[in-house]
Amino acid sequence: MPRYYVSDLTHFVDDQGRAVAGALGKLGRYLGLIVESASLMKEGHVGFIPLRCGNPVRRKRCHGQLTAGRAARDCIEWACPMCGEAGQITNWANTEFDLSPANSSQTYDGQSEVLVPLDELNAMRRSGRGSRLLRQLMAEAIRVSDQHCFFLAHDRELLRLRELATIAANVARGEDRRLLDRFAARVDAFVTTLASFTGAHVNESERLLN
Repeated sequence: MPRYYVSDLTHFVDDQGRAVAGALGKLGRYLGLIVESASLMKEGHVGFIPLRCGNPVRRKRCHGQLTAGRAARDCIEWACPMCGEAGQITNWANTEFDLSPANSSQTYDGQSEVLVPLDELNAMRRSGRGSRLLRQLMAEAIRVSDQHCFFLAHDRELLRLRELATIAANVARGEDRRLLDRFAARVDAFVTTLASFTGAHVNESERLLN
């Protein structure tokens, strides 16, 4: 029978709202990724988020894509349509995973639609790397299918993601390392292709990161 979790996020974070160390913190970071996506949603909205289910089913991780939404101001509800695991998360506001409100000053001019496999983006998000802005754009990725999603990003943001994915891959193991290597290569190829169409130089984009 599928389980239903009632989680108070303050049990998984320290006084600064950051995930604690150890197994408790690992679970807290998983719940935190749900919070990152749902905190950017309007109250009452429910939809797929760019995150695979972490429930081990018969010793293998479930590959369902989670749904989440803000049922109330301080209550996030989530579920896996594949295995039926579900839960609610409270007291998430003002933790490091709270990305609300969305950055209203962000401009979408010059951004490109980046299509990526969900598994690669899932691995990148679980690595825990990236500024608040980068975590926002990944958390807002829109579902295209059960295998792919897309997000909007400027070339300088993509270059930073490529750099962070490469760093994460160097310390990751097994499947995560392979997925992060692929993500870094995919972003690099996208930036290079985009530059060839626009006439922009990658070196100029890299200069913007400094």
